[in-house]
Amino acid sequence: RFSVDPRRVAVSGDSAGGNLAAAVSQQLQKEPGQKTKLKAQALLYPAMQALDLNTPSYQQNQDMPILPRTLMVRFWSEYFTSDKTLFRAMMANTHNSPETSKLLKFVNWSTFLPETYHKDYNYSTPAVAQEVEARVD
Repeated sequence: RFSVDPRRVAVSGDSAGGNLAAAVSQQLQKEPGQKTKLKAQALLYPAMQALDLNTPSYQQNQDMPILPRTLMVRFWSEYFTSDKTLFRAMMANTHNSPETSKLLKFVNWSTFLPETYHKDYNYSTPAVAQEVEARVD
């Protein structure tokens, strides 16, 4: 219909578009009977996860003039809700629920990043909302 060679299809995106390109790639793989196989996927500084907002890159770039950590956290929180409670929890990195905490093992950068790149950053598992509430009581 569009005169596109299905063997030469690629997706690409930057920032939030990188997130969308990754989601499209995953969805295409799950689609039953899908005939188009992506030739390439190019993600440029993709926004891939909002589980741990204290990774080395968030720490390194927390005061960058164009996209400081507070603005990035605001974008993430507003993506989910306009309730400012989530923004405050995300800024404190205490926004994970018991359900989402099961996914934290997939964003533990200290297990994926070679030791030589750890520098002065120390990994600490983000608190789970239920744990935070228990500590306040």
